[in-house]
Amino acid sequence: MIPWRHPLSILLSLPTFLVSSCVLTEFASAQEQQTIMMIEGNDLGHWKAAPFASDGDVDVQDGTLHTGLGAYLTGVVWDKEPPARDNYEIELEAQKTWGSDFFLGLTIPVGDQYCTWIVGGWGGTAVGISDIGGLSADKNETTRKMSFEMKRWYRFKIRVADERIQCWIDGERIINLDTTGKRLSLRPGPIVDATPLGLASYDTVAEYRNMVWRSLARKPGAKFALAR
Repeated sequence: MIPWRHPLSILLSLPTFLVSSCVLTEFASAQEQQTIMMIEGNDLGHWKAAPFASDGDVDVQDGTLHTGLGAYLTGVVWDKEPPARDNYEIELEAQKTWGSDFFLGLTIPVGDQYCTWIVGGWGGTAVGISDIGGLSADKNETTRKMSFEMKRWYRFKIRVADERIQCWIDGERIINLDTTGKRLSLRPGPIVDATPLGLASYDTVAEYRNMVWRSLARKPGAKFALAR
């Protein structure tokens, strides 16, 4: 008779590459119905022009969202409650076609708080989360100085999970913020109108495409299964 073994002990006895396959397969299957394309076709979909003063024109053409030059902030806001406020990630591509300041201001929910990921701010080089403890993206622990080329597409990803905000640019993680006990907020000014989820540029003409929202929450009671 073959002795009984607990399923977990069997899983832990497998080679590392098989355990990884189990985890990845379970994780992937849990995501299958939890992905939303946020920019598609030739219309704004669930986006609407943000109520910023003197904002520039916004439109979607062939799956690319264009923001015109406002005075000074331009952008769009998601017109309904975001799919989740934790355990999610957003990926997109963005480029600056004209201007001297940030071409990506991505405002997101983090639980019951909000913050904005700024890329290319304060003259074109500041990258960071705004605000943390009342400090803006150019003055807190996430601040980095980076240069960005005009008319070049960059790939961005932001992940909100496990009491952390993590951000990647072209596959390199540049922010890994532990949010435990931290007060997140929006910089005082028009950006407060970018909730609950928004895209904005400042004194800059920008374009966005291939924007995907993805859940990172596992299905309740999900089972591990070997990848084939």
